[in-house]
Amino acid sequence: MLKKVVAVTLGVIVAVYALGHTRFGSYVCTAWKQVRKDAGDQVSIDFEIERLKGEVTRLDTDIEKAKSVVATQMVAVERQQKEVTAVTKQLEGRKEKVVALRKELKPGVTTVSFNNQELTADEAAVKLNEVVEAAESTETLLASNQKLLASNERILKSNRKKYDALKVKKSELMDKLVNLEAKYSELKARQAEGSATVETTRFSQTVADVEKLETRIEIEVKKQDLTDDGSDAKPTKPDADAARARADRFLNGGKKGETKVATDK
Repeated sequence: MLKKVVAVTLGVIVAVYALGHTRFGSYVCTAWKQVRKDAGDQVSIDFEIERLKGEVTRLDTDIEKAKSVVATQMVAVERQQKEVTAVTKQLEGRKEKVVALRKELKPGVTTVSFNNQELTADEAAVKLNEVVEAAESTETLLASNQKLLASNERILKSNRKKYDALKVKKSELMDKLVNLEAKYSELKARQAEGSATVETTRFSQTVADVEKLETRIEIEVKKQDLTDDGSDAKPTKPDADAARARADRFLNGGKKGETKVATDK
């Protein structure tokens, strides 16, 4: 049993390899593509128009998904913009504190007034380091937020462009299909008009046959006319006795009795 399973598995592997790495695989793939193409060519145009109209309508699903992505990114970018604005304002405030405390902490002073507090020079130095460190941290945060905001704005711009292009393309496809449908309807009307033309071939043939019959009858009538007036009677072969009798009558002046004598003489 195990040997059979191994053999079948190896056979499948060999077949897959053959399809992917040999001419046979190329032939199979090409044949499949041709079958799909031929099947598509045999589908009626009316059916294909309706199918593609359905496909274009279903593009609304993709457009809605794109809209959701763009809307989410718009909200995120707006929040990041507000955050960058807030951090920028925070940094400005901390920079002002650094400037103010640095201005108070002059060389040789023993006390410093800062933020409504009286600080010794050492306390002011510690405070100044704290304020500078906070300002530097805020500056780093601001730079990071600005970089992230710029990246998300680029992504949003790209996705918004794709979303707008999808809407335009969908509209163009639908308009094109509507125009093609109208064009095909016009073609079907022309084809129907051509197929509805009155058929005159049989009528013309019948007229010709009647004229031929009329000609035949006229010929037969003429032949009969010729027969009736004797114009086509055949000459009869003269009888010998009648010929001799006629000759005798001519020689004897038409006297029958004297014909024999005259002949004998």
